[in-house]
Amino acid sequence: MGRPKSFEPDAVIAQAMETFWTKGYAGTWPADLAEATGVAK
Repeated sequence: MGRPKSFEPDAVIAQAMETFWTKGYAGTWPADLAEATGVAK
C-alpha cells in the first residue's frame, strides 16, 4: 500500500492559477505560491 496523498493536484493548480490571476505573473513569487497552495518551496 502506498503513501496517502498529502494534497490534491487539481486543488494546487487551481490555487496557483488564482494567485497568478490576482497578482499577475511578474508579481507572483514562489513564496506566494507556497503560501496559497500549502506546498513547500
